[in-house]
Amino acid sequence: MSHIEWHSGLSLGIEKIDDQHKNLIDLSNKLMDAAKHGASKNITEAFHSLREYTVYHFNDEEEYMRRIKYPKLHEHSQQHLILKQQVKYYQEALYKKAEITESEILDFLKKWLIDHIVYNDLDIKRFLESKPDN
Repeated sequence: MSHIEWHSGLSLGIEKIDDQHKNLIDLSNKLMDAAKHGASKNITEAFHSLREYTVYHFNDEEEYMRRIKYPKLHEHSQQHLILKQQVKYYQEALYKKAEITESEILDFLKKWLIDHIVYNDLDIKRFLESKPDN
């Protein structure tokens, strides 16, 4: 199972948020490693860590968007809500002993993390770059 790699194309140029994104990638990679080895307890623990850190990160990111008066805050927050629900769904499915494949976890994490950063979070960077005082 491959890992998700951080690269400069994912950088918002906001150190705190970039560092949190790197940590989310690290937690995602740990989850993928747990899935690869098939240890149900480790997968459950990895999902729990990812979910907890996701809540922390989304709260920080939304607070930052409020401070800069980001015009798409509501839409972005709705995306965060959907992503939190998806992580919770997988976590509950694992708790109920549902069969979740490695590829399903990998696809979810790549879509959830990378797509969200590329299609939603990088819009924050574009917004900041378009402000006249930059």
